[in-house]
This record gives sequence, C-alpha cells and structure tokens, in this order.
Amino acid sequence: MVARGIAKSARECSVEWMQRAPNYIADRGRAISAEAALTLYLRLKEAGHADLAAAVWSGIVRDLRARRAA
Repeated sequence: MVARGIAKSARECSVEWMQRAPNYIADRGRAISAEAALTLYLRLKEAGHADLAAAVWSGIVRDLRARRAA
C-alpha cells in the first residue's frame, strides 16, 4: 500500500487501514491475522480500491485453502 501511494508508511497502513497498533505490520510482516486482513479488505473496498481489495481477498482465500490442506 505504501508502494501504491495509499499509505505513507507501514505505520499509517497499520493504524488507518487495518485498525491495528502502529507497529503491527513491522512486527507481523506478511503474516497478518485473518481479522486484520478482512478489515483491510473491507476498508479498501469502501475506499474504492477494488484492485487492491481483490488482491487482499485472494490472499485470504489462499490462506484458508492452505489451512484446510494442512
């Protein structure tokens, strides 16, 4: 999101888009919780960023499939 110019920093993404603590992304990296991913998806969709929302949704589905396969 920082690379796309939607958030100025990982900190802003954590707080504004995921509604988490400022250091959430720094601490979790790509391994964010399902709840945080769903919040991010919904916020992106609300804001009209359908392409990014679709990418987040794809990640949620991929993670669910991987959990079922394990």
